[in-house]
Amino acid sequence: MSNETQTMAFEPFFSTKPMGKGTGLGLATVHGIVSQSGGHIRLKSAEGDGACFSIYFPRHLEGPEDIITNQAELCAGGSESILLVEDAHQVRRLARRMLEREGYEVVEADGGTAALERCEERTGGFDLLLTDVVMPQMNGRELAQRVRKLYPKMAVMYMSGYTDDEVLLGGIRDQGVTFLEKPFSRDRLLGSARSAMDTHRMNA
Repeated sequence: MSNETQTMAFEPFFSTKPMGKGTGLGLATVHGIVSQSGGHIRLKSAEGDGACFSIYFPRHLEGPEDIITNQAELCAGGSESILLVEDAHQVRRLARRMLEREGYEVVEADGGTAALERCEERTGGFDLLLTDVVMPQMNGRELAQRVRKLYPKMAVMYMSGYTDDEVLLGGIRDQGVTFLEKPFSRDRLLGSARSAMDTHRMNA
């Protein structure tokens, strides 16, 4: 990589590929996950010599009993309907499987446009919108604003791997909605979804 490319390698939506051939989110997602975990990533490259990425994570000193205790979160299922919007197929499929196993009805979409189409096809509305923040064409905040015009009583829950980018998150944490950091565990996903709907219902 050239020096100029290296300075932008981890920027969201930056790509050296032709238009339509790449989203530019791969390295940005990796950077977000590593940073969220308290680590850092180092890039070493020179034009014509390839690239080497070194990832460093902090040492974990807790014992097994401590880990189990720290993961004791609210984790309950339900029968509510959830609109799941995530452009990464594997993440979307995994989240849907986790939620459906606990009794939730899940309708999935791979982006904002598809999510609005699902809303048009549905007459009963949704209890929860679970959406990624960073997506091509329409971000999670814009989607939530548009869907809430259709379903004002719907709870909203955001998820993202860009947890260290306050500009990108744009004050989402201050909106009074639930925010889920990627990567997430089954218990954290289920607990957050249950909490988001229960809290919204109490405050309605």
